[in-house]
Amino acid sequence: MKQDVYHSESTELKTGHRPIQVQTITLKVGDVLFREGDRGRELYIIADGLVGVYNTGPDGTEIELARIGKNSIIGEMSLLDDQPRSATIKAVEPSSLTVVSEAVFQSAISKAPAWLWSIVRIAAGRLRDANHRVGAPVLRDKARGLMSLIMLLLPEFGERRGAVLSMKRDLVLAEAYHVSRIAKKDALALIDRFALGGLIRIEADTDKTTWCCVPDPAVCELYCEYLLLKGQKKKFREISYNADSISLLSNIDSVSQKSGRLDGGE
Repeated sequence: MKQDVYHSESTELKTGHRPIQVQTITLKVGDVLFREGDRGRELYIIADGLVGVYNTGPDGTEIELARIGKNSIIGEMSLLDDQPRSATIKAVEPSSLTVVSEAVFQSAISKAPAWLWSIVRIAAGRLRDANHRVGAPVLRDKARGLMSLIMLLLPEFGERRGAVLSMKRDLVLAEAYHVSRIAKKDALALIDRFALGGLIRIEADTDKTTWCCVPDPAVCELYCEYLLLKGQKKKFREISYNADSISLLSNIDSVSQKSGRLDGGE
């Protein structure tokens, strides 16, 4: 595991009054500035470089939320609401950061009116609450959400394996969590069920890369529409699909019912 290490030197921060001695720290690629859940009483200004922002997903995997660079401020939430760090920060490039301690921060805001400081604290609390809610699943129909996502990504990230457009399964899993907050274990189960229904094929390379292969994207698009109509409780024969399409999707649905709920219901 990468150690939480950095190097520091003394510098000066101009606050409009006399200069205040503060630290400048440097991070090597992979160095951890702080971790999600840590206590912290300082914020940081990125003087140079690039850092990544990471959260731990429901299945324990580390999810990259963003990358932020020069002149950005990080770690301010813990100063505003005295709560643990909401994310882990790691250097993506060699980086230099100015450390603003709680004492320096309080000195800088001491001239602000009390009502303004109250607004800032309320806003910080609401933002942190919103960040917690982001971790909850946003889809009730996970199957339709995942299949729609696959069809959205396929034209941009699909690679030809023979005559079939395919995507790396790890990419699908990562985007499923980023976009729809579908946990890895749920996404894997849905992918397996799509394969049982004949919608996709799962293939592996000699280098152990696993692929989701989509032999007929049109069938997958049709299946997304089917799940939408099913969610709206419409009968399939009320819609203007031909008999072959109805038969195909009915067969897929029959397979899915035998293997488990493919419609992604909670």
